[in-house]
Amino acid sequence: MRIFTLATATWACAMLLTGCDTDTPSIALPASSASPTTTPEEPCARPSPSASDSPEDKLLTAELKDLDLPGRSCLFAVVTYEGLGAPNTLDVHIDLNVPDSTGPDSVRSAATDVAHALKRSELGPKIHEVVVTDWGIQTPKAPTTKRHYLRDAAFNLHPWDGTPSREAELAIWVEGVSD
Repeated sequence: MRIFTLATATWACAMLLTGCDTDTPSIALPASSASPTTTPEEPCARPSPSASDSPEDKLLTAELKDLDLPGRSCLFAVVTYEGLGAPNTLDVHIDLNVPDSTGPDSVRSAATDVAHALKRSELGPKIHEVVVTDWGIQTPKAPTTKRHYLRDAAFNLHPWDGTPSREAELAIWVEGVSD
């Protein structure tokens, strides 16, 4: 329940503070062109630097914001909080904007890339648990009352450096559901 409440609050805050990236150029064809025009893909909404007051949130957002994620995925929001049951640690909640997501398995690869970057980050040694969602700006989907996410409850115990293999890392993530 805590993850859902935190995620809902994060999403609401981010929705208020985050705007779409308007720097993506569009190409207009001349009116006389016989070629059909194509609408450019919507740019991926990026987190606002002021979306959080926490210095840890700001630091991780700065370190992760330009991460090259698979497909059209991008970072939407980062929230850190004091690790539960592990003193002097951080738990990290990452919301990704994944326009083509069909659920947690759609973000497994991107979550693994995020985990690699988190492990290398300045705060990496303090991180105890990581939750990654596709709860960024939502695209129209079938209505649901449950929200799914991926979680590594022992982030500090996993190397997140490509060993023993990418497949083994992808299998670390455990799917969770919040009401």
